[in-house]
Amino acid sequence: MKKIWISIVGVVVIIGLIFLGFTQLNKSTASGSSDKKTIAIGTTGVSFPNSYKKGSKLVGFDVDLTNQAAKKIGI
Repeated sequence: MKKIWISIVGVVVIIGLIFLGFTQLNKSTASGSSDKKTIAIGTTGVSFPNSYKKGSKLVGFDVDLTNQAAKKIGI
């Protein structure tokens, strides 16, 4: 009986996470009424030479790669 409840709770949690993911995806695609496009990239900013801070600016391979990819797709 305990295994059944654990399974039911697990399925409910998974369904909830999937629903939350779809609602967040819908918000991010529906709220873009302006012409401005944005790319969100995650990087640590402390892993030389991939990305590091030079003064107050983030530079390095990750930044260069992201800029080139954005340029190629027109952002």
